[in-house]
Amino acid sequence: MATPGHSSTCRGVGVHFFPLASTLANRSLRLLGVLLIAVAAAALATGLASATAPSTVTGAGAGLCLLAFCLVTLLAGRPLYGDPSDGLRLPRSQPEGKA
Repeated sequence: MATPGHSSTCRGVGVHFFPLASTLANRSLRLLGVLLIAVAAAALATGLASATAPSTVTGAGAGLCLLAFCLVTLLAGRPLYGDPSDGLRLPRSQPEGKA
């Protein structure tokens, strides 16, 4: 019998990428969120339909998604925004100099 433990954790991690995409101004994080939610659903379905443990599917699927996203982001060489020498800056809601 499948237990939702690992797959629900993976689903929760995937859901958290949606607000991060807006906060970090990186729309590609939404794709990562969708992929992780799909991995969680596939893990639960596999666990219900076969003797394979859902954690096996969750671990391998989420790990591959995160690794692939990391490599694509590093190889693209694009900063999220601004000059990479400035470090990570979050977008401001008001123009500089105005309070």
